Amino acid sequence: MANLITITQGSGKVSKKDNPDWNLTTENPVIYNEALFDAGTEGMNIIKLSSRIPPNTNVIKKKINFINLYEGHELKVVESREYATEKGQKAVAGLGWMLSNDNAGYFIEIQGKSEKEVAYSIQLTLEKFRANKIKQYPYLDMVIESVECNSDNEPVCALVQAVY
Repeated sequence: MANLITITQGSGKVSKKDNPDWNLTTENPVIYNEALFDAGTEGMNIIKLSSRIPPNTNVIKKKINFINLYEGHELKVVESREYATEKGQKAVAGLGWMLSNDNAGYFIEIQGKSEKEVAYSIQLTLEKFRANKIKQYPYLDMVIESVECNSDNEPVCALVQAVY
């Protein structure tokens, strides 16, 4: 029986104007929670994994919605997230992966401030990683999520998760 990993993504922002007492700085859990909600994984106990994809795994790109369905259950993920706090700045999170012919592989997580930069870094990293392996990994793919900070009072978070 094949394993299944679902790639989901989301973004979040919180207005300091509406919440003047909150310390809305980089990596604020409220902003992260908003991104989890958008990705469909809010309310879960997130367990972060390293980068391995087991053999016989199908990786699909699909926004999921576990909200209120499995509240409080453990959810194993490989995760990429990035924050932006200044007006005009982007938060870009990327997750790339490579698979062998037996559908085993690796994830890599890259964050940055532009989609082009993150996509280039993912591609370059996967190609270098692949070159150092004895096993062949012919399949490369990626998902990128980005969100722009429109105000100094509205920090943002971009999130991509590989849900096991």
